[in-house]
Amino acid sequence: MKSILGKLWIGIILLVIIILGIVWLFQVVFLNEFYLNQRVNDLTDNGNKLVKLMEKEDINNIRQSTIEDIQYFSQQYNSKIDVIDKDKNIVLSSGTMGGPGMRMFSHFDISQVFTGQKISFQSVRPRFGTPVIFIGIPISTNNNIQGALLITTPIAPIKEASKVLQAQLSIITIISVAIATLLAFFLSRIFAKPILDVDQAARRIANGDYSVNLNIKSKDEVGRLGKTINELSMQLGKVDALRKEFISNISHELKTPLSVIKGYAELLSDNLSEDERKKNKQNIDIILDETSRIDKMVKDMLLLSQMEAGFNELNISDFDISHLAEEVIKKVSILADRYKVKINLIKKTQDNIVKGDREKINQVLINLVSNAIYHSHPDGVIGIYFESIIDNEIKISIRDYGEGISEEDIKYVWDRFYKADKSRKRKESGTGLGMSIVKNILEAHKSVYGIQSKAGEGTTVYFSLKREVE
Repeated sequence: MKSILGKLWIGIILLVIIILGIVWLFQVVFLNEFYLNQRVNDLTDNGNKLVKLMEKEDINNIRQSTIEDIQYFSQQYNSKIDVIDKDKNIVLSSGTMGGPGMRMFSHFDISQVFTGQKISFQSVRPRFGTPVIFIGIPISTNNNIQGALLITTPIAPIKEASKVLQAQLSIITIISVAIATLLAFFLSRIFAKPILDVDQAARRIANGDYSVNLNIKSKDEVGRLGKTINELSMQLGKVDALRKEFISNISHELKTPLSVIKGYAELLSDNLSEDERKKNKQNIDIILDETSRIDKMVKDMLLLSQMEAGFNELNISDFDISHLAEEVIKKVSILADRYKVKINLIKKTQDNIVKGDREKINQVLINLVSNAIYHSHPDGVIGIYFESIIDNEIKISIRDYGEGISEEDIKYVWDRFYKADKSRKRKESGTGLGMSIVKNILEAHKSVYGIQSKAGEGTTVYFSLKREVE
C-alpha cells in the first residue's frame, strides 16, 4: 500500500490487534499456569508466617491465637492445614478437605520436608480424584526439625473460567476492532491530510505552478514544512516572473538586430559579382543559416513567453485536421527528403472535422512531425494516425521508428530547451523550445496529450481535439 493514509490506517489497526493478541495470550493461554504459580506463592507466603509463629512455641502445645490464625488461613484459602510432628503424627488439623482423621498427606512423599526443604506440587485427591495443590513447610527450632506445616487446597476450575473469559474477550475484541477501525480511519485522515496537502503543493510547484498557498494551522513539524513550502512557492514565483520578463525583453532586443544582420547578409550576397559569390558563398550561407536559426529561436522564445504570460488567445473554428496534416506534410517535404524519411497519413475515421485554432494546431503538427524526422533513421517511416476516441474526440498520433527516448529522459521532453539528442550533432535539431510551445498550445485547447517512447524503438506523440459540434 503506497498511500500514507492507508499506511497509517493499517498501522493503527495492527497496533490494536497486537495489543488484543497479547491480552488473549496472557488471559487465555497462560491463565492456568499464571493462576497456579500465584496460588502457590500466596499459600507459601502465608504458610511461612504461620511457621514463624509456631517456631516460637512448643509444637505440641500451640497457643490459641496461633490456632485461630491457622483457622482463618484455612477458611480464607479454602484449604486443609495439617500440623504434624517429626514422627508424622497430626498435632493440629484444620479445614474440611477430608476431615481431621484422614491422613491425606500419607499418599505424598514428604520426606524432603524433614530435611529442611520446602515442597510444592500438584496432585489429585485419592478419594475424589479432584486436582489439588500440596505444600509442605518444615517447622524447626534451633535448626532442629520439630515437624511440618502441610497445606492442601483445591484448584479452582480454571477451564470453565477460561471459557467464560474467552467468550468475553471475543466480544471485547470484535467491539474493539470495530471502534479501532473507525478511529484509525478518522485519525489517519486527520494526520495524513496536511502531509497530502504538502505533497500536492510540492507537485504543483514541480509542474511550474507557483500560486501555492498552504493553510496548515498546526505548529508542529508538518506546519513548519507547510510554511516553508509557501515561502518556497513565493520565491520561485518571483524568480519565474523575472525569468519570463528577462526572456521577453531579450527576445525583443535581439529581434531587430538579427533582422538587420540577415538583411545586410542577403544584400551583400545579391551585390557580389559572380566570382566573389562563388568565393564567399559558403561563408555567406553560414551567416544566413545561423542568423535564421537564431531568429527562429528568438521568435520561439518570444512566443513561449507570451503564452506563459497568458497572452495565448485562441481563434477557434471548425477545420479538417486531416487536410491540415496534408498541408504540413507538404511543408516539411524538403526536410523529409533530406533525411530520406517517408511520411504516411493513416485515417481511421471518415469525419475529421475538429474545433480549435487552426494556425496554432498547424504549428503543433509542424513541430511534432519535424521532431519525428530529426530522430528517424535514414529510409525510415513516419505515421500520422487519426482515430475516434470517447467523448466525441479525435486522437492524432505521430509515430516514428527512430532513436527513441530513454526512460530517465522522457519526463523532461516537455521542458523548455530540452533536446533528446544530447550530442547536438544535427544542425537542424531545433531550438529545444518546440515541445514547450506544443505543450502550451495543447493545454490552451484543454487537449489530452502525451508521449510514449522506448530507446532504440521509436516514439509516439499524441493529442486529442474535440469534434465539430453539430
